[in-house]
Amino acid sequence: MSRTARAFILASIERYASLLINLCSTAILSRLLTPGEFGVVVMGFAATALAEGVRELGGASYVVQARDLDRETLRCVFTISVGLTFLIAPVAYFLADPIARFYQLPQLADFLRVFALGFVLGPTTAPASALMARNLAFARRGAAVLIVTTVNAGACIAFAMHGLSYMSFAWAYVLCNAVSTVIYPLLLGDVSMFGVSFRDWRPVLTFGFFGGATRLLNIAGENAAFLVIGRFLSPSGIGLLFRAGTLVTFPERVLLGAAAAVALPVFSDEARKGAPLGDRYVRAVEMLTAIYWPALVGIGLLAYPIVRLFLGPQWHETAIYVQIMAGAAMFNASMSLNYPVQVATGAIRMTPFLALFHAGTSLFCLALAAPLGPVAVACSVWVSVPVNVAASVWLVHRVAPFSLRDLAGRLLRSGGLAVGAALGPLALIAAHGWRFDLPALATALAIGLAGVGWIGALLMTRHPLLAAGLEFFRRARSRLAGD
Repeated sequence: MSRTARAFILASIERYASLLINLCSTAILSRLLTPGEFGVVVMGFAATALAEGVRELGGASYVVQARDLDRETLRCVFTISVGLTFLIAPVAYFLADPIARFYQLPQLADFLRVFALGFVLGPTTAPASALMARNLAFARRGAAVLIVTTVNAGACIAFAMHGLSYMSFAWAYVLCNAVSTVIYPLLLGDVSMFGVSFRDWRPVLTFGFFGGATRLLNIAGENAAFLVIGRFLSPSGIGLLFRAGTLVTFPERVLLGAAAAVALPVFSDEARKGAPLGDRYVRAVEMLTAIYWPALVGIGLLAYPIVRLFLGPQWHETAIYVQIMAGAAMFNASMSLNYPVQVATGAIRMTPFLALFHAGTSLFCLALAAPLGPVAVACSVWVSVPVNVAASVWLVHRVAPFSLRDLAGRLLRSGGLAVGAALGPLALIAAHGWRFDLPALATALAIGLAGVGWIGALLMTRHPLLAAGLEFFRRARSRLAGD
């Protein structure tokens, strides 16, 4: 098995396990907290998300892509990360009251002050994680992520059961960062990078400025959405929309998240060898859409029973937002690959401008939609997402040329898989009088029919995912048999 395939499988295992933990905690917490309480949590993390983005200006991504790396460079990355941490934390603390007054949510003040405490505890995590990614050490990296995810989920549930309400998430963040500070260096197995050095501060900060600025703008675009709509919608409306986004991004976090974790180190390694990345990018997009698109189709068609099962009856209104947003999310299939290709090909200086465009487009659409209510906010992604994806793919095409006709043909084949997966559920929905709120037995049958339809389309279209899957099982069987 190639290093790339092994890395992807390990990253996928970590993503699936993390997702399972988060799904269980989401199902429990959705029954312990109301949509209004959860809306405060969303606003709290939206207001503080920029702090994590600013810390990335320290250049952790520099560790992944740098051609030459030694201990002094690693120490410089760590030193800058520590400096930014102790610069940002007091700012977050003293801005707590002004932010709470601006949104007329006094609950936010305590949340933000506790966040500042937790933020101080996290400067070792990003550099250690980046070094693991560079070395394709996804087994150790995945173990660290799973430990931290488990601690976070368990702490949130325990605090919520003891009546801490929305503050459960803030205190869990503190505990989670405390564990991360210890566990990442421990699993890295080398603490020599955690020292003080300023030797390579200029290239680290230069790369960190462009790479971190891109990440910062992406975070701003994602979280400023809630800061914008927070002026127009109630905490309950914000909580419902956020949970809808959580369900819609379920396939993205499972499949695209694993691809993103592997893509930057793998594409960077290929680029260092002088390999052309355009064709590899197109093939990767085809493989991702073969699973991502059918999954989104299933989530959109079965939104009501999914919400009832995972979130409970008090979140019923979330389902309509899920259906609206799931279709637009299909455009996102390539986004987990776009940024890694851009960085690996040396286009890092262009990515902040692209991220600024993304943030501006999203916020412009939201600013127009927010006064019209939550349904309009959900519909706004049908404009912002396709425009932003098109801009990102355009930049990839510039730095890693590929055939647009080839890409379209491969996507058409993946579209056939989405249609195949949709036919069975649609037949059941039609049989129930076009009611999307299917009972439990019909929902289970719909999921089974979707799987049968997807496999049938896989065979009919001769999609390369089929050959890749068969090859994987052949190798796995050979290994188990001791060949």
